[in-house]
Amino acid sequence: MNEGAPVCEVCGREIGRAEAMMGARQGRLVCNAVDCRALVAQLARMPREARAPHLATHARLIRERRARHERNERHVALIRQAEALEDERILRAALRDRGTEGKVVALPLPSGLSEVVPVPAERRERY
Repeated sequence: MNEGAPVCEVCGREIGRAEAMMGARQGRLVCNAVDCRALVAQLARMPREARAPHLATHARLIRERRARHERNERHVALIRQAEALEDERILRAALRDRGTEGKVVALPLPSGLSEVVPVPAERRERY
């Protein structure tokens, strides 16, 4: 984060200059995220004494949901990275076993059904 940069009052993320200018006119610094904007819209329709606890509770929930999402994204990225390394090892082993390491070789890659299903005669006749 940039030192002194404006942050969203709901989620705590750094916001851009345009968002900060819009927020200054509306009285709150809020990012363009839908959940943050919706929470601020709710606050405008609530009694004054209920705003602070509502904002605190829902801001915490939004931050937790985003943290879970980011953890999940990192987890998925690690899995994809591990799969890519495994695919590379398998490819190198296949090339080494065929004696074609370092050469350009076309390898059949399985995709779709493993066998062709014959088309019924009735369907062929209709065609």
